[in-house]
Parts: sequence; C-alpha cells; structure tokens
Amino acid sequence: MIIVCYDGSEDAQAAADHVTRAFRGKPATVLTVWEPYAEVLASSELGLGSGFGVGYDRDTAGLDAQLLERAQKTAEEGARRLRAAGMGADALVEASDGSIARTVLAVAMRVDAEAVVVGTRERGRAMSRAPRQRAP
Repeated sequence: MIIVCYDGSEDAQAAADHVTRAFRGKPATVLTVWEPYAEVLASSELGLGSGFGVGYDRDTAGLDAQLLERAQKTAEEGARRLRAAGMGADALVEASDGSIARTVLAVAMRVDAEAVVVGTRERGRAMSRAPRQRAP
C-alpha cells in the first residue's frame, strides 16, 4: 500500500504522477488531511492564541462540514488521477490531530504503508522530483 498525500496543489499533482510511474501495480490510498476550523483559527495570527477568536464563532459545525466536504472532493480528485493512469487507488480523508505530519504517519502505520509520497516545493532537502536544470 502506497500513501499519496494530496491537497490538490501542483506539487501534490506532480507527486501523484510520480507515483503512477514509480509504483505501478501497487495499490494506493490518496490521503487528504483536513484541519477543523477551530484548529486553523487557533494556529493563525488572528486565532485563539491572540484572544481574538475566543467566542468568535462557537458553532463551527457548518464550517467543519464545508472543510470536510472540500477535503473529500480533493482526495477523490487525486484518486481519480491515479486511476486514470491505470493504478488502483482509493480516497481517504482524515482530520488533523494537531499536526498534519503526525496524522499522515498515523495513517501510514494503521494501513501498514510501504511508502508515503508527498509533493515538495523544493524549499527543503527532500525533493519529489529531479532538480530543475537552469537555462544556459
């Protein structure tokens, strides 16, 4: 089982395309991690940490439902991308437990993943594709 982290970005699309070449024939799960509204608010500059968000919107169920629906559509989009390339893929959505990375690792352990693939913006040492060549 291959876990493909997918948020719909160009980087996630490139990672999904790489998976179809590198892991052809392996089953995949396209994982989208969503963050509940209260968690997003708490981690933002205007969020609960500053006191602004306290009591601002006590009923976040409607917002969470919208965020979850968007995450489900995103995960399914990624799974369709892999299936269109001939790979078996299911969509999975998980709520963040406060850390997206920790959530991804928990899912990977739960499904006994062989690999976890994520896109990169090439800002760190890990890269999902070969470095770009500069024009002469």
